[in-house]
Amino acid sequence: MPLRVEKLEFVKNVHTHLQRFHHNWEKNKEQLGNVFQCLIDRFSYKKEDRYDRAELLGKFSMKWNKKQLDDAFNSLKHMLNRDDYYFYTEALGAITVKMSGKQFDRAFNYLISELDCERRNIYIDKYAYLLDEIAQKLDKKQMNI
Repeated sequence: MPLRVEKLEFVKNVHTHLQRFHHNWEKNKEQLGNVFQCLIDRFSYKKEDRYDRAELLGKFSMKWNKKQLDDAFNSLKHMLNRDDYYFYTEALGAITVKMSGKQFDRAFNYLISELDCERRNIYIDKYAYLLDEIAQKLDKKQMNI
């Protein structure tokens, strides 16, 4: 079996197992750290697989603690400077909205600072889009109302 086919089969199997994992959350809570780290570590691999991993990070983020949300945000925020940034915007938005308090403020302010950064004129549209997506999903507490 060619290496590319093996990798695609691996990703498909991981995706299937992760979806089952999501449904059996309480039984597998202690395993989340391993799954999370695997998804983060694999972002350096082939472009074809990145969207699935980013999507899973966004889905799983609803169950994560503050440290896991920070780790996911910090891993994904650098992906916005890549040519294939669109793979990560949805997951980054989902993760940011799940944050609260100072954690949310830091993440939101980071995105705003990137928007204002003169050396990154070509990235303004993607940061503006992401901030707009996040703003539409904020709750009253996050909006300081």
